[in-house]
Amino acid sequence: MKKIMKKAVFSLYYVKYMPGISIKNASRNKRELSAAHEFGFRTVVFSGDKPGSVRTPEFIDRQVWEGTEALDETIPKWKFWFRAWRNRFILFYRTMRLPIGVWSCHDLSALSVAYRVTRFRIRKPILIYDSHEFEMGRNVRRTKEEAEEIKRKERFYIDRCAFTIVVNDSIADEVQRIHELKQRPVVVRNTPDNWKIDESVCADRRAAFMDEFRQKGSEVSFLAMYHGGMMRNRGIEPLIKAAAKTEGIGLVLLGSGEENYVAAIRRLIGDYGMADRVLFYPLVPLEELWKYLGAVDVGVMPIETVVKNHYYSLPNKFFESIQSLTPIIASDIPEMRRLVDKYQIGLTCRPGDPEDISRCIAQLRDDPLFYARCKENLKRAKEELCWEKEKQVLLKAYRDHFGELKN
Repeated sequence: MKKIMKKAVFSLYYVKYMPGISIKNASRNKRELSAAHEFGFRTVVFSGDKPGSVRTPEFIDRQVWEGTEALDETIPKWKFWFRAWRNRFILFYRTMRLPIGVWSCHDLSALSVAYRVTRFRIRKPILIYDSHEFEMGRNVRRTKEEAEEIKRKERFYIDRCAFTIVVNDSIADEVQRIHELKQRPVVVRNTPDNWKIDESVCADRRAAFMDEFRQKGSEVSFLAMYHGGMMRNRGIEPLIKAAAKTEGIGLVLLGSGEENYVAAIRRLIGDYGMADRVLFYPLVPLEELWKYLGAVDVGVMPIETVVKNHYYSLPNKFFESIQSLTPIIASDIPEMRRLVDKYQIGLTCRPGDPEDISRCIAQLRDDPLFYARCKENLKRAKEELCWEKEKQVLLKAYRDHFGELKN
């Protein structure tokens, strides 16, 4: 691990390097930048956003656009490749012009670009690897050779970073074991701020949900919600099948996804006779999410463990349900099970199993004493699993590696 000399770190910039990604919905990156700003860094975001296209929070001192163009495979091949090479040049040029300081790279791809570019700089930045996923287990289609190449690359770049950030303890343990690291990755979980909940607003939103179900001709009494990206292997199909098996359940699907997949979900809902018991809602701003999550009886995260990255996951939606004081049904995987059991805030189910998901929903619906205990326990979980507490881990990592900044 490259040693960072504390005495050499003065008045640095902190660059969140995230080419190709918008800061608009990158809630984790924004929280990281807020912590860096609080620590004393001058914060910069390097992203795919054109200047003025998104409103950046006040804790971001400067926004830099990567300047590349989208690649459209419908254009002539010569134009496609010309644009691709032009994008590489622009990305190289604009990266070279970023200020010296600490660069926190959004993922392995961003880190590899940052490292290659900065080899041409005389004054090189200090790199941080911010691994949002379990990189070696992300893609089920990788061959053994591809997996070994990812492993080799990740180890190479980790050794050239001040430290690595991962999102939970399972991933930290696995990354440390696989790469035989002396320094364990820093665990910074995807916890939101401690949300202020207005129960009367949630009650009004719940009444609106119920009114929509009545207009569909359905009398439901217990509301379950899936929120987030609508894509395969997130457990949406098993959840629909589970709701179809469970009397009196209304299901709210809040999010967005690829058009063909969402159409397939709608067909599945029709096939299971659930059209009158399912509501679709588009994504809402993060600061508004509590109104919707707080209006339902349970938040469901039935992720399917088709890859190791899913098995080790601890998604944002888990903590967002906690901040909304909404009991949880989550797949029985290490990180979610650990917190559900520790705080007693819901139930875990077998991943991808409609029967077991249905059993969990029914238990929360039919056992008012157990449900009330979950609601009460959520109050403690809400205070402990929030960004106000979690950011202290990141601030400590800054102090350990960079000392106190001199402005």
